[in-house]
Amino acid sequence: MKIILLVFVISFSNHVFATSLLSNLLKHSPPPPTGPSRSLTEVSTDYFTQKLDHLDPDNTQTWYQRYFVNTDYFNSTSNNVAFLMLGGESSLSSSWMVRGSWVDSAKKYGALLFQLEHRYYGYSLPVGNYSMENLRYLSSEQALADAANFIKSMNANYSLAPDVKWIVYGGSYAGGLAAWLRLKYPDLVQGAVSASGTLFAKLDFSEYNQLVIDDLAGHSEGCVNSLKAAMGQVDDLLLNPSPEENLTSIFNLCVSIEGFESNHVDVQTLYMGITSALAMSAQYDGISRLIGINYLCDVLTDERRGKEIFRLAYLMTSTYGNSCIDTTYKKEVDSLRDITAEGHRDGRQWIYQTCNEYGWYQTSNREDNLLGTGCPVEYYTQLCADVYSPQFDTSYIKDRIEQTNANYGGVGINVSNVVHVHGSYDPWRAVGLTETTNPDSPVIIIEGIGHCAIMYEFKTGELPQLTEAREEVDRLRYYVNTEFFDTGARNVAFLYIGGEFPVSSEWMESGTWIDNAKKYSAVLFQPEHRYYGVSAPLPDYSTENLRFLSIDQALADLARFVRAMNDKYSLASDVKWIAYGASYSASLATWLRSKYPDLVQGAVAASAPLLAKLNFSEYYQKVIDDLDATNKKCVDSIKTAMAQVEDLFIDSNPVENITAMFNMCKPIEASDLDNVDFKIFTRSLTTVFGVAAQFDDELSVRADDVCDIMTDEDRGKEIYRLADAVQLLYGLVQCSLSNYADYVDWIKNITVDEMKVERQWIYQSCTEFGWYQTSDTKDRVFGEGCSAEFLQKLCVDTFGPEFNITFNNERIELMNAKYGGADISVTNVVSVHGDRDPWHSLGHLKENNPEFPVIIIEGTTHCAVIYNDDVEDESPQMTAAKEKN
Repeated sequence: MKIILLVFVISFSNHVFATSLLSNLLKHSPPPPTGPSRSLTEVSTDYFTQKLDHLDPDNTQTWYQRYFVNTDYFNSTSNNVAFLMLGGESSLSSSWMVRGSWVDSAKKYGALLFQLEHRYYGYSLPVGNYSMENLRYLSSEQALADAANFIKSMNANYSLAPDVKWIVYGGSYAGGLAAWLRLKYPDLVQGAVSASGTLFAKLDFSEYNQLVIDDLAGHSEGCVNSLKAAMGQVDDLLLNPSPEENLTSIFNLCVSIEGFESNHVDVQTLYMGITSALAMSAQYDGISRLIGINYLCDVLTDERRGKEIFRLAYLMTSTYGNSCIDTTYKKEVDSLRDITAEGHRDGRQWIYQTCNEYGWYQTSNREDNLLGTGCPVEYYTQLCADVYSPQFDTSYIKDRIEQTNANYGGVGINVSNVVHVHGSYDPWRAVGLTETTNPDSPVIIIEGIGHCAIMYEFKTGELPQLTEAREEVDRLRYYVNTEFFDTGARNVAFLYIGGEFPVSSEWMESGTWIDNAKKYSAVLFQPEHRYYGVSAPLPDYSTENLRFLSIDQALADLARFVRAMNDKYSLASDVKWIAYGASYSASLATWLRSKYPDLVQGAVAASAPLLAKLNFSEYYQKVIDDLDATNKKCVDSIKTAMAQVEDLFIDSNPVENITAMFNMCKPIEASDLDNVDFKIFTRSLTTVFGVAAQFDDELSVRADDVCDIMTDEDRGKEIYRLADAVQLLYGLVQCSLSNYADYVDWIKNITVDEMKVERQWIYQSCTEFGWYQTSDTKDRVFGEGCSAEFLQKLCVDTFGPEFNITFNNERIELMNAKYGGADISVTNVVSVHGDRDPWHSLGHLKENNPEFPVIIIEGTTHCAVIYNDDVEDESPQMTAAKEKN
């Protein structure tokens, strides 16, 4: 259910890097994909008995290598398509088994999915410890032999067809491995997709930071100039610190760095940390978990943050978190010397590989010294010698790099049926294959994206060139589609009703309705709601054209759709249509059964709000109750923080600047609490707690996370904790909404845009159901900013004076009279709610009709029953509720 006045990107979550800089040195594996919960019931974890040394036939030692398998999309009839994602320099993530572009391909071609963990990473530990003696079995050659041996065994274990086609996937270092596996084992692997594959080993990888600067220059000249000024100020303060301004305090360093020369290893570690923070913006631009180039340049050029070095320090905090930054070289070397073999540790192994095979040392060797001179190649080669052995000197590393390129061919690799995909923003493309005359090994360069972006699944609104690249890659893959429908009986159809968002193909493969479809051999449909997504009935969304947007019209659409599908699919005369919905679409499912009982035989309504109501103060009262149950001190801290916000706003204290503290999109000029800008700003603050309570089971922002922040006294007074909580939800990229006029202008935009749903949804709230989530709670925990009058004012300012509060109340009364509100008379509908869901007070809760049963699931929130999550983690009440459905 949408929250009125909420404008944010849910998919963005903060990625806080370790404050230990060297532990992340040179790592470049893609972060796991994120999004709403998906079932992992078809994903299993297993361990494969692997040879320790493939190069020595006399060595019979073995170990257990972890892998994931997903059989959900596998066409066991043809039995001849298998996809293998290779693990890289980090632990495996099961989220790749249900997400990513390769999963979309698996659905189309009926592929069996495997993900194999790289030896020495995650839980694939071949040896008892990572001593130098034991690390000798860590190499790309051994890893490729592992994959080949694995493929042979899976062919036998799953009785795959003799003509089985294995397609290998990998990103970054694993992208290089994918290409090399096709090169070295062409009899086993028929093709590969190498996303941002690193193929050319190189000692002094100065091109990396050069490309980072080029990416920033592509944003603006001012961005590069600000960076140059900031680095100049760093150099100056290193030589001329003062008690008022020094690098230790500005960059929040754990250990003082003053008094060291510029070539001291601790100083070089600081420079390396600065350049690494900048590089992350370019490398992962466009991937939601990390900051991007636009944000970085916006900060660097923002004069309100003070002089350039302070802006740079802010970026460091954004990247590494609020804890102090450790630049002590010796401490880090000692940490990397730790030979303990543990699943979460990967720094020692990866740096060993760079010293022994690849190099890829990202230096600051530029003629203009824009990034200073703090990252020379000698810093990295000395690290190899200090951590592993004096024999790992520059000469040794160069020899090993030459051997790697000779073995695999570098960017001159001679291989067929491999597609090499890079983003134009990705600094790693300089060691990848970016040009070729070989039609059997094509190169795709995607403008405007970063590292490994092609690996992630399609998202509505993504760059068209990224979509085109996916289609081009798809032509090289093998897809098949499977259905659950019993074409003999043809008498069960499930209808998942679209709501106030674009429909998503994700629901065609996941959720409890899929489990039911398999059980009852149902055909599945998911029609999109008129005016949402691409289902635009008219060329624009003017107020005149929006008159056709109503619940009556949407239900009539669904009835017509059902009749059409009966004919198109020749469904049986006794076909049973079961409607499914979640939140608003669950209301539609209930009303569809009520208004068209001859077409729809039943419905499952998850978290359906049925009672139209103007002042929905119960929403935030329930949020308060949920947070109070999570942590008794949480609500008091929130109330104090909101009061401090009001006080600070009135006082306009320049020391504690509320605009900077909350990253406001625009400063609020007036200091009147009745000011509409202040009201909409406090609304955005309140939304943090609404989302945490409403989606606690489905989103990464959970109630206990928010309450942990709000009660953490180490973060300072309550308003500072509130700012941290806001950042947890909105992330580093999106500023806080603070200008009412700008918001109204945005809502007034009548352009049809697939991803823009706010105008349509607010129109429906103004003309049918209200549902204004106000702060009129009994203790005024969230202040006075969100009254029904203020939220309803948006109707008038957006659509016209006739959409006033009197009109709104009349429409709400009409709505409840027409559909029955929470006391609707209907049969064969199951009403399911979570007892922690702030929306459930508007739903059907009376257990007085056996034909309209109510299920209240303790401990769950909004729409939790629709997800088919891992049954090991769900409550007995949830399991029972799913069985009843």
